[in-house]
This record gives sequence, C-alpha cells and structure tokens, in this order.
Amino acid sequence: MLNAGCFLSVSFSTPHSRASPGALRTCSDTIMAVFEKSKGQDLTGWDKITHTQTIKEGKDTRMTLAGYDMTGFYVISTDTSVCTIHETTSPTVKQPVAERQFVVTGVRDGSCEIQALYSEKNRTVLASFKVIVTNVKMAAKLVFFPGERTVGECTMGTIFVVGGNGEHYDAAGGAPAAYKGEGGHTSDPTPPGVYVLGPQHKATTGTWPNSAIPWGAQLRLGKEPGRVEYLQGGNSWAAANGPTGIIVKYMKQFAARDGKTRTTEECDNELAGLFFTDRERKVLRTTSWDQNDFGQWSWNLTLNGKITPFYIHTTPLNELQTVKGWTVKLDNSHGCVHLAPKTRDKMMADGYLKKGVIFEVRKYSDVAPRN
Repeated sequence: MLNAGCFLSVSFSTPHSRASPGALRTCSDTIMAVFEKSKGQDLTGWDKITHTQTIKEGKDTRMTLAGYDMTGFYVISTDTSVCTIHETTSPTVKQPVAERQFVVTGVRDGSCEIQALYSEKNRTVLASFKVIVTNVKMAAKLVFFPGERTVGECTMGTIFVVGGNGEHYDAAGGAPAAYKGEGGHTSDPTPPGVYVLGPQHKATTGTWPNSAIPWGAQLRLGKEPGRVEYLQGGNSWAAANGPTGIIVKYMKQFAARDGKTRTTEECDNELAGLFFTDRERKVLRTTSWDQNDFGQWSWNLTLNGKITPFYIHTTPLNELQTVKGWTVKLDNSHGCVHLAPKTRDKMMADGYLKKGVIFEVRKYSDVAPRN
C-alpha cells in the first residue's frame, strides 16, 4: 500500500486498455492522481505535509481528487465505521474529468484511509489520505444520506450512527424527484435538515384511509353480514367498513381530492380482501389490523419542537415479507423514511430509535462514490 497522500505515476510496458468509460491513461500510459484541498475548501484539521485530515465526530470536510481522467477510479473509506465518504459531482459525467469532489463525514473516533483505487478488481492504490476522527463526547445521533445509490427502481440511502460504535442501517427516503400522487398527495424528497425523533407510537391519519385504524387494533365481525368492527381506544367498538365505517369514510375523501366519487359498496368490495378470507365475508382474514401504512411503530421527525409530515416507519408489505420469510425490498416513500422491520427492531434494540435522538438528513446530491 502506498503512503497516505501519495501522488502516483504508474507506467505500463504495454498499452493498457479498458472497455469502460474513462480509461485511466495518458498518451504515455501514465496515471496520476492526488487528494488535495481545492480553493475554498476548509483547511481546518488538514495537514498538507502528512496528508492527514483530523475531524470531529459528526463533522464534515471537503476533499478533491485531482489528476487525469478521474472518471473510473474506485474511491472508498477503508473503515466506514470511522468515516464515510460521499461524492458531490455530477453523476452523468462521461468525458475524462480532471477532478472529483467529495465530502467526508466523521462517524466515530478512530483512524482510517480514504483511497482511490484503480478499479474494484484492481486494488492498486492511486491516491490516499489519512483521516483521524476525534471523539467529542456527544450523544449519539443519526445521519441519513438518502440519495446514496440505486437498487432496482428504489433510491436507497444509509443511516450512519455518529458517536456510536460505527453502526449503519439501510433505509429509503422519499423519491429523489417530486411527483403528484393520488388522493391529493405528492411524493417528495425527504427534506434535508436536523430533526429530533418524537416518541415511539402507532401512527394514525385519515389522509391515508388504511391508516385510520392503528396497527394491531383488534377486529371482529359486526352484527350485520359483511360488516367489521375494530376496538377503539381499548374500550369501545366502532365500524371499520359499511356506511358508517371509518375506512370507507376516508376512502371517499381520498377519491374526492382527485375529483372522483366512490360508493360505499365500491369501497367495501375493495376492502373485502383485507378483511375476509371467503366470498361470503363471514370469516375474518385476521383478528388484528395489519394494513396501517406506517407499520407497527413510527417516530415523527420533529423540527423545532413541531410535528412534521415525515416519519420513520415500515410498510405493511415489508411487514408481510418479513413474517413470510420473503426477501424484503424497500421502496421510496412520499417523504418519510422507510426501514425494513428487522432493521427497525435492530435500531430499537441498539437504542437509536427513541424520543430525543437527533436525526440529520443530508442532501440527495451527496451520493456514494460513483465508482
């Protein structure tokens, strides 16, 4: 391995070609690269002589990878539990580029290297610098990079625990580009900012009809055929479907926001598969409600002491996938932060999903290195 901060010139005895864009060579097959501070980048904690960057937990520093044709370099942190690196340059660059911009975030005390490798397979280190993260004795906080990478059709991110033990968790925020949905809703990117987690609770709302009933609420057959009731507040039963049903009420309002009308019969027919196992609607599919859009538990991302529209939660589909032992695939939300049920349970056990924990959301433009 090369020393931290190297500026490497690698010469090949024969022409070296690559099929991928950005073949890393000059006309004499010489590769050169270096990590350095560009004009305007903060020099705090930067030792130019030893090529060492010192930062505090939870703090950022900017760094530039400079040289000839940086497009194909494979950039990594050798220990993402100490620091993580994200790229801030354009994702659509095809021509050779002279520099790439990165942001390095301290996660926990320790040291590691940021390295630019020739490729994922060829681990030759072309440039590197050392990062030292110092502990500031802060309470652990969560930092979410929502736009890191694409998995299938989902834009995925990572939640890093700053000031913890280097833990990190997969998550999916809102769609990276806003669009209009049904029921008067819009799907928006999760707004960047510093939030504080509200208390753990079972979220309910009428703007999403299935979420009018809390997750786990007890269900029973009503007195009339095809009717279902749910236990409300632990001491009284109320209609879930039918003319006075709470879900039917909000299904009609949901449609009205799109300029549509729905009858009670249409709503009941749509709900039949969620409530019953038989066509006669005499046997309940489940005796507890498991279709609340916020999953079993949720935590609001409060801002300046006020409730926001954004929550951390699971989804009914992911809850079902977990129970069945199927592969859990996250999808982008309307602005909330989606977790897999096992991830939620792990974060709860680790003590990071609880009231008062700081939850910082970064910009979607901070992505995983474009390797």
